[in-house]
Amino acid sequence: MDKAKIYYRMGHYFADEKDYDLAINAFDKVINLDSEYANAYCMRGSCYFEKEMFDKAIIDTDKAIEIKPETAVFYFNRGLIYFNLNKYTEAIANFSKAISLGLKAYDIYAFRGEAYAELGRFSESEEDFNQASLFGFLEELFDSRVVLLADEA
Repeated sequence: MDKAKIYYRMGHYFADEKDYDLAINAFDKVINLDSEYANAYCMRGSCYFEKEMFDKAIIDTDKAIEIKPETAVFYFNRGLIYFNLNKYTEAIANFSKAISLGLKAYDIYAFRGEAYAELGRFSESEEDFNQASLFGFLEELFDSRVVLLADEA
């Protein structure tokens, strides 16, 4: 395994442990070793987001998208940043792009629905909340099925 991947895994570990400074340091090392490592930019951006350093979070997420423009989760992450900055139009555009690239989950529809509501676009908001509740139900159903399968084993 190359050094960049090792530092990436370290950064991911530190981010999971909520030690964002150490995670950022590890992702810096990844990027110094491989400036095209899109996931490292995205993860470092997520750490900046958690530290409420939103300008840096956007810069890193933009770079991740520049490197891998077809990665849906990068748009979702950028949407979350804009959502937290109360830039709802930008958030909606990013959530919509993530959905168009195939990301389908409760969270994305719930956040986009809330952004629509903040802009007074209530019919679109209602559609997204309905979609979110469908995904939430399906996720809950899947989780309970996994538990049942585990109990049967």
